[in-house]
Amino acid sequence: MNGNSWFPAPVPSLVRVRAAIDKLAKAEAAALSMTVGLKQARNEARAVLVVLLTRLKAYVQGVADENPDFAVGIVESAGLSVVARGNKPKAVLGVLPGRVSGSVRLAAKAVAKVASYAWQLSKDAGKTWVDLPKTLQAKTTVSGLTPGMTYGFRFRAIVRRGVGDWCEPAWLLVP
Repeated sequence: MNGNSWFPAPVPSLVRVRAAIDKLAKAEAAALSMTVGLKQARNEARAVLVVLLTRLKAYVQGVADENPDFAVGIVESAGLSVVARGNKPKAVLGVLPGRVSGSVRLAAKAVAKVASYAWQLSKDAGKTWVDLPKTLQAKTTVSGLTPGMTYGFRFRAIVRRGVGDWCEPAWLLVP
Protein backbone atom coordinates (compact mmCIF):
# COMPACT_ATOMS: atom_id res chain seq x y z
CA MET A 1 0.00 0.00 0.00
CA ASN A 2 3.04 2.29 0.21
CA GLY A 3 2.85 4.98 -2.45
CA ASN A 4 -0.72 4.03 -3.37
CA SER A 5 -2.72 7.18 -4.19
CA TRP A 6 -5.95 5.56 -2.94
CA PHE A 7 -4.45 5.22 0.54
CA PRO A 8 -2.47 8.37 1.34
CA ALA A 9 -2.79 7.91 5.13
CA PRO A 10 -3.94 4.38 6.04
CA VAL A 11 -5.60 3.83 9.40
CA PRO A 12 -3.91 2.22 11.27
CA SER A 13 -0.58 3.36 9.83
CA LEU A 14 1.52 0.83 7.95
CA VAL A 15 4.41 1.58 10.31
CA ARG A 16 2.23 0.48 13.22
CA VAL A 17 1.13 -2.68 11.39
CA ARG A 18 4.74 -3.54 10.47
CA ALA A 19 5.81 -3.02 14.11
CA ALA A 20 3.04 -5.37 15.27
CA ILE A 21 4.14 -8.00 12.72
CA ASP A 22 7.74 -7.73 13.90
CA LYS A 23 6.68 -7.95 17.55
CA LEU A 24 4.64 -11.09 16.83
CA ALA A 25 7.56 -12.68 14.96
CA LYS A 26 9.88 -12.04 17.93
CA ALA A 27 7.27 -13.26 20.42
CA GLU A 28 6.69 -16.40 18.34
CA ALA A 29 10.42 -17.16 18.25
CA ALA A 30 10.70 -16.57 22.00
CA ALA A 31 7.65 -18.74 22.75
CA LEU A 32 9.36 -21.70 21.08
CA SER A 33 11.81 -21.75 24.01
CA MET A 34 8.90 -22.95 26.19
CA THR A 35 9.74 -20.40 28.90
CA VAL A 36 6.80 -19.74 31.20
CA GLY A 37 4.86 -16.62 30.23
CA LEU A 38 6.22 -16.27 26.69
CA LYS A 39 3.26 -18.01 25.07
CA GLN A 40 0.96 -15.47 26.70
CA ALA A 41 3.10 -12.64 25.29
CA ARG A 42 2.89 -14.25 21.85
CA ASN A 43 -0.89 -14.60 22.13
CA GLU A 44 -1.20 -10.96 23.14
CA ALA A 45 0.98 -9.86 20.21
CA ARG A 46 -1.17 -11.96 17.86
CA ALA A 47 -4.37 -10.43 19.22
CA VAL A 48 -2.99 -6.89 18.71
CA LEU A 49 -2.01 -7.70 15.12
CA VAL A 50 -5.43 -9.21 14.36
CA VAL A 51 -7.14 -6.04 15.59
CA LEU A 52 -4.84 -3.82 13.49
CA LEU A 53 -5.32 -5.92 10.35
CA THR A 54 -9.09 -5.96 10.86
CA ARG A 55 -9.07 -2.16 11.14
CA LEU A 56 -6.86 -1.86 8.04
CA LYS A 57 -9.21 -4.12 6.09
CA ALA A 58 -12.17 -1.96 7.16
CA TYR A 59 -10.26 1.16 6.04
CA VAL A 60 -9.64 -0.36 2.58
CA GLN A 61 -13.29 -1.44 2.36
CA GLY A 62 -14.39 2.09 3.26
CA VAL A 63 -12.28 3.61 0.47
CA ALA A 64 -13.64 1.04 -1.98
CA ASP A 65 -17.24 1.68 -0.88
CA GLU A 66 -16.78 5.42 -1.50
CA ASN A 67 -15.59 4.70 -5.07
CA PRO A 68 -17.84 1.87 -6.36
CA ASP A 69 -16.74 2.27 -10.00
CA PHE A 70 -13.14 1.46 -9.00
CA ALA A 71 -13.81 -0.74 -5.96
CA VAL A 72 -12.28 -3.97 -7.29
CA GLY A 73 -9.11 -2.22 -8.43
CA ILE A 74 -8.83 -0.35 -5.14
CA VAL A 75 -9.08 -3.51 -3.05
CA GLU A 76 -6.65 -5.42 -5.28
CA SER A 77 -4.17 -2.52 -5.26
CA ALA A 78 -4.05 -2.87 -1.48
CA GLY A 79 -2.93 -6.49 -1.91
CA LEU A 80 -6.26 -7.92 -0.76
CA SER A 81 -8.56 -10.36 -2.50
CA VAL A 82 -12.01 -9.45 -3.72
CA VAL A 83 -14.78 -11.76 -2.61
CA ALA A 84 -18.07 -11.53 -4.43
CA ARG A 85 -21.07 -10.90 -2.24
CA GLY A 86 -23.51 -13.50 -3.30
CA ASN A 87 -25.95 -16.01 -2.03
CA LYS A 88 -23.60 -18.38 -0.32
CA PRO A 89 -25.08 -21.32 1.50
CA LYS A 90 -25.61 -20.95 5.22
CA ALA A 91 -22.85 -22.55 7.23
CA VAL A 92 -23.77 -25.70 9.11
CA LEU A 93 -22.01 -24.33 12.21
CA GLY A 94 -21.61 -20.66 12.98
CA VAL A 95 -18.98 -19.53 15.47
CA LEU A 96 -19.16 -15.95 16.71
CA PRO A 97 -17.35 -14.04 19.44
CA GLY A 98 -19.22 -14.11 22.72
CA ARG A 99 -20.46 -11.14 24.70
CA VAL A 100 -17.41 -11.24 27.00
CA SER A 101 -13.75 -11.80 26.25
CA GLY A 102 -12.84 -15.48 26.22
CA SER A 103 -16.26 -16.71 25.13
CA VAL A 104 -17.83 -17.80 21.85
CA ARG A 105 -21.36 -18.45 20.66
CA LEU A 106 -22.02 -21.58 18.61
CA ALA A 107 -25.10 -21.94 16.42
CA ALA A 108 -25.77 -25.10 14.44
CA LYS A 109 -28.27 -25.73 11.72
CA ALA A 110 -31.16 -27.48 13.49
CA VAL A 111 -31.73 -31.01 12.22
CA ALA A 112 -35.10 -31.95 13.72
CA LYS A 113 -37.81 -30.68 16.05
CA VAL A 114 -36.68 -33.13 18.72
CA ALA A 115 -32.91 -33.49 18.90
CA SER A 116 -30.00 -32.97 21.22
CA TYR A 117 -26.58 -31.71 20.23
CA ALA A 118 -23.13 -32.92 21.25
CA TRP A 119 -20.41 -30.25 21.08
CA GLN A 120 -16.62 -30.48 21.03
CA LEU A 121 -13.69 -28.08 20.91
CA SER A 122 -10.08 -28.42 19.84
CA LYS A 123 -7.19 -26.14 20.66
CA ASP A 124 -4.52 -28.11 18.79
CA ALA A 125 -5.68 -27.79 15.17
CA GLY A 126 -8.05 -30.76 15.38
CA LYS A 127 -5.60 -33.36 16.68
CA THR A 128 -7.64 -33.87 19.84
CA TRP A 129 -11.22 -32.96 20.73
CA VAL A 130 -12.68 -32.16 24.15
CA ASP A 131 -16.36 -32.81 24.89
CA LEU A 132 -18.52 -29.86 25.88
CA PRO A 133 -21.92 -30.11 27.60
CA LYS A 134 -24.73 -31.44 25.41
CA THR A 135 -27.70 -29.19 24.70
CA LEU A 136 -31.29 -29.59 23.63
CA GLN A 137 -31.02 -26.52 21.41
CA ALA A 138 -28.90 -26.00 18.31
CA LYS A 139 -26.91 -23.28 20.04
CA THR A 140 -24.64 -22.84 23.03
CA THR A 141 -22.10 -20.49 24.55
CA VAL A 142 -18.61 -21.62 25.53
CA SER A 143 -16.80 -19.57 28.19
CA GLY A 144 -13.40 -19.71 29.83
CA LEU A 145 -11.39 -19.75 26.60
CA THR A 146 -7.99 -18.09 26.28
CA PRO A 147 -8.20 -14.83 24.29
CA GLY A 148 -5.78 -14.80 21.37
CA MET A 149 -5.91 -18.57 20.85
CA THR A 150 -7.58 -20.23 17.89
CA TYR A 151 -10.13 -22.92 18.73
CA GLY A 152 -12.02 -25.36 16.54
CA PHE A 153 -15.60 -26.34 17.25
CA ARG A 154 -17.85 -29.06 15.91
CA PHE A 155 -21.16 -30.69 16.73
CA ARG A 156 -23.29 -33.68 15.92
CA ALA A 157 -26.98 -34.20 16.33
CA ILE A 158 -28.55 -36.98 18.33
CA VAL A 159 -32.06 -37.92 17.19
CA ARG A 160 -34.41 -40.83 17.77
CA ARG A 161 -32.96 -42.67 14.76
CA GLY A 162 -29.39 -42.43 16.09
CA VAL A 163 -26.29 -40.28 16.31
CA GLY A 164 -25.15 -38.19 13.37
CA ASP A 165 -21.62 -37.62 12.10
CA TRP A 166 -19.48 -34.77 13.35
CA CYS A 167 -19.77 -31.69 11.14
CA GLU A 168 -16.76 -30.03 9.56
CA PRO A 169 -15.08 -27.94 12.24
CA ALA A 170 -15.35 -24.16 12.31
CA TRP A 171 -12.43 -22.13 13.65
CA LEU A 172 -12.24 -18.82 15.49
CA LEU A 173 -9.46 -16.72 17.00
CA VAL A 174 -11.01 -15.93 20.38
CA PRO A 175 -11.14 -12.20 21.11
